[in-house]
Amino acid sequence: MLADRANGTLTVFESLTLSGIGMLVVFLELILLAVILMLVSKAVNRLVTRGARGKGGSIGIIGGADGPTAVFLASAPADRSPCVPGVSLYKVDDGTAAVLMALVAHQSGIAPERLAFKSIRLIEED
Repeated sequence: MLADRANGTLTVFESLTLSGIGMLVVFLELILLAVILMLVSKAVNRLVTRGARGKGGSIGIIGGADGPTAVFLASAPADRSPCVPGVSLYKVDDGTAAVLMALVAHQSGIAPERLAFKSIRLIEED
């Protein structure tokens, strides 16, 4: 189509066809990129969740100014009285536990009275 008009001009129909093909290619690449990102996100979430469940707990993700932060919520023996009845705290003070619960409620958009925490445990880095 364009080979015979190397030094000439394009008709309106040819220019619209060429523009449409270019836009179609760009949109298809964007759709492919979105699908790849969703698949990678699901794979990472499965790996993180599987690692947490192997340790007897679950993972909660909290978004912050520095990016997402993973909070490991595990069942562990309590080392002192919790700020909320029924929540076991392990190496976490009442204030920190209250802040974590408030952050989870705020970031998830769920009312705090609808959330149920079993325990909160400090994970120490090696």
